[in-house]
Amino acid sequence: MSNTATKITNSDRQPTNIQSVSKKRSISKTLLRRIDKVSEIVNLYRRTRHLFSEVPSTYAESTMESYINVVSIKTKNQFVYIETNFSDYNEVLQNGYCFEKRYNVNKDFDLDSLKYDLSIINRTYRKFLKRQLEIL
Repeated sequence: MSNTATKITNSDRQPTNIQSVSKKRSISKTLLRRIDKVSEIVNLYRRTRHLFSEVPSTYAESTMESYINVVSIKTKNQFVYIETNFSDYNEVLQNGYCFEKRYNVNKDFDLDSLKYDLSIINRTYRKFLKRQLEIL
């Protein structure tokens, strides 16, 4: 009889609760393309905003007009950061649309709200730039 003991490693164990095991996701390529597209539109507005007397605004989730002033959209690992700045415009942006500071794409709720907020930014800046270019 041999006294050989088998060593049990973590990879041999089966998880007891499937939901407790979380798979870390990185940012998908489609979401990265969407972020790049929206960031490009924001940068276009930031470069030409001195030509406009108005500020982009939206009625998203509200009956009152909310102003949007996005400085940048950055990604780092699984996080997406939307930076806003309302100090550029003193009293005009009292009703500024608030975004979350950081979105985690590993959480489904954050991912859904990120997609929704990116669509609001995209829609608002596109409409604003289109309207302003028709006036010019």
